[in-house]
Order: sequence, then structure tokens, then C-alpha cells
Amino acid sequence: MTPVLMIPSIMVLYWGQWRAKKLGALAIADPGYAQRQLLAASNPRRPAFAILSGLFWQIDVPGLLLLAFGLGCFLVPFSLAAGADGGYSNRKSQSLPLSVCPKSQH
Repeated sequence: MTPVLMIPSIMVLYWGQWRAKKLGALAIADPGYAQRQLLAASNPRRPAFAILSGLFWQIDVPGLLLLAFGLGCFLVPFSLAAGADGGYSNRKSQSLPLSVCPKSQH
């Protein structure tokens, strides 16, 4: 359900990026943009590792993994409680959201 709800936001972001490229605003916002364009034009063939490494950081894989882990820690207890006997009235399912939170050291 969430990916379907994100489609309008993603479309707006891509539209804004397309407009910025069309207006040349990306070259102003990113100081290394023009230099990278010149380097890419002078050296069209790049090693596969360099391409994959660039994609790894552009997509922000570590950030996506942290986001997925955080959402999983937050949502798994609720889905487990929904399938438990008695639902949220079961004492074991009431303590599930607290079990994923780290203990504070006061």
C-alpha cells in the first residue's frame, strides 16, 4: 500500500529534477556537475566497479537499509500482536513494542 501512496511524491520529485536539468539549474547547485560532465565526455568508458560504486552511493544503500531496519523494528511487533490469541489484550503482545526499544541507562 505504501509504495502506491508514494507514486505521486516520486513523480513530483522526478518532474522537479527534469525541470532543473532543462533550466540548467543543476550546474549552479552542484559545483562539481560541470566537471563531471566534462570528465564523462572525455572518458566514455568507465570500469564496472566505478559505475556500481557510484550507483551505490547515489541510491544511498546504507540509508535505505537503516530505514528498512527501523521500519521493521517498529512494525513487526504490531503485526505479531495482531495474530496473537486475544490480540492486544494478550499481555505478551502488549509488551512487544517495548521489546524493540533499547533500554535507557539512567
